[in-house]
Amino acid sequence: MRMVKLTIGYLGESYNGWQIQPEYPHVKTIQNELQKALKILTKEDIKVLGAGRTDAGVSALGQVASFYTKSSIPHDRYPTALNGILPEDIVVYKAEAVQNDFHPIKDAKGKWYRYHIYTGGFPHIFYNKMSHHIPHKLDIQVMSEAASLLQGEHDFRSFCVAKTSKKDFVRNIKRCQITVQKSFVFLDIYGDGFLYNMVRIIAGTLILIGKGKLSLLDIPEIIDAKDRAMAGPTAPAKGLCLVRVDYEIKENLFCNVESLDMPLLFY
Repeated sequence: MRMVKLTIGYLGESYNGWQIQPEYPHVKTIQNELQKALKILTKEDIKVLGAGRTDAGVSALGQVASFYTKSSIPHDRYPTALNGILPEDIVVYKAEAVQNDFHPIKDAKGKWYRYHIYTGGFPHIFYNKMSHHIPHKLDIQVMSEAASLLQGEHDFRSFCVAKTSKKDFVRNIKRCQITVQKSFVFLDIYGDGFLYNMVRIIAGTLILIGKGKLSLLDIPEIIDAKDRAMAGPTAPAKGLCLVRVDYEIKENLFCNVESLDMPLLFY
């Protein structure tokens, strides 16, 4: 048996998230599509483990997954072979041979998420399925200042779903920033881990600040409250993308677009 590591991109619109749901066998998930393709390719019943269990509608540019196999197929042949089987909205960019004790979740040191907002007057015909449309001007300066207040180690209970079995809500956000390209507003967040819906709740909160419905001073109060009701709404899933999962930390690569070795959305 050997371990293969995959780097995968996908559009989340047509899928009910990453994870297989055994109680709903006919529901489409990314994990299930990968496992079906691997079975066709290797003739084995393979279980794929993903680094991030993205929700329904959430996309990925750099999801990481791994699997054990007895197959003799060279690892560098997997991307081309799998892409010939998978639906066109799932693409394997890279395959690597790794140690058998590699774990895509436990070994991850950092994750980069990007939330896409489009502020044009009408939905963008090409990107509407991958961005949250807000046909209003947003105060980018105050949003940027608010985003910076979320950096560092905090208890992010206010930015997590209210009903959760989690006991530890402390996470370290190493970078949280807003950038703009014409009518697109990007929220980039890099951290050592994230709570359920955390990025989307942060996005929803910053959007309210951009609209003037919350102020910069509200951010510290929301953090200190440790109360989900204090934060903004959960932004729609379609605007969120898992950009990259890192297995070593390099501060100069936090949310650094030039460090990506795969095509980026909206560029």
